[in-house]
Amino acid sequence: MFCQGSPVDNLMSFVLAERRALQMRASRKTIPLCLYFGTHRDREQCIELIYEFIPKTVPKKMP
Repeated sequence: MFCQGSPVDNLMSFVLAERRALQMRASRKTIPLCLYFGTHRDREQCIELIYEFIPKTVPKKMP
């Protein structure tokens, strides 16, 4: 099976891009957090829980 790209490389590129964007905004009170979920529902439940404690959280999906 021929596979283009690497999921690990894609994830690392995404995290690095988010860190650069954070540095450009000069916001020192926030950090990117990258999580992986087994199902879409698991992701949605985690977002709901995080919003309860940190309402201004901005979720982003990795492309």
